[in-house]
Amino acid sequence: MTYKSEHMTLTGVMDVYHGKVNDVIICEDERAEGVYYTVLKITDHAAAKTFLAMLEAYPNRRGCVIDLFGCGDALLVVMGYVRERSLTQFYRAGVQDAARAEAVGMNLVAACIGSVLPYPLLELALKTRQIHLRQDDHVDIGYIFDLEQMDVSSGERECAICCAKLVREILEVSVNRRNVSLQLLNKKIPLQSYGSFRELYHDLQLAMVKPGRRGIIKRLRDWGVRNEEGIFRVLLWVSVILLLLVLVMVLSNVIFGDIPFLRLFFNSFKQIGTESMLQ
Repeated sequence: MTYKSEHMTLTGVMDVYHGKVNDVIICEDERAEGVYYTVLKITDHAAAKTFLAMLEAYPNRRGCVIDLFGCGDALLVVMGYVRERSLTQFYRAGVQDAARAEAVGMNLVAACIGSVLPYPLLELALKTRQIHLRQDDHVDIGYIFDLEQMDVSSGERECAICCAKLVREILEVSVNRRNVSLQLLNKKIPLQSYGSFRELYHDLQLAMVKPGRRGIIKRLRDWGVRNEEGIFRVLLWVSVILLLLVLVMVLSNVIFGDIPFLRLFFNSFKQIGTESMLQ
């Protein structure tokens, strides 16, 4: 389906979410090939009014909205596109490197500080794990939202506490219980002590371990986790090439009765010069 506004013509390429009050569609701009956007299609009138009121409440944090226009009975909100690479992949990898885990946690807090999302949307992104880890360990915040779950009363305090819980999750799978950052978060999160992202960032900065020299096994493991997508592609192509070679050999055996390629190895030394090696 195509959606037209005064500034762009968007073609839907993938439906990623369908909910009671809104859908989420990844669209490509026909006027700029290869440029993608995340489009919130708000179909519920009350939800649309709530969303617009929220934007009005945060006039300095509207940079997340690229375009806003009506389409039939729906309100379309055009936002940026973030390539999905879920932070939970980092959890599953179970990287036992405290310095790296703390660095990723701080990058998450930094991404929240730099975000232009209104706080209700930012808290929703954190709660629904719309957090994506780049290969360089920097963090992007995605825009796939179920607006029915949005709490318009949320402010920076609620967002900071939610972010602190995510950082704690990262540390829990990567460091031991004596880690200073983890102990500090375990102490302050139940008390809801964080009123801002900067307080959280400051605490992590003071408590984080100094990076030491890592062993070769840890370096190789971390390199493998950071480059897992590239390694998978290489292994996939190697597997395809090997499969083609096997098919060629099978067909050669069916057609010729043997495999001509193997003659290079079996017949090369039957005769050297004028002397036969078979006598």
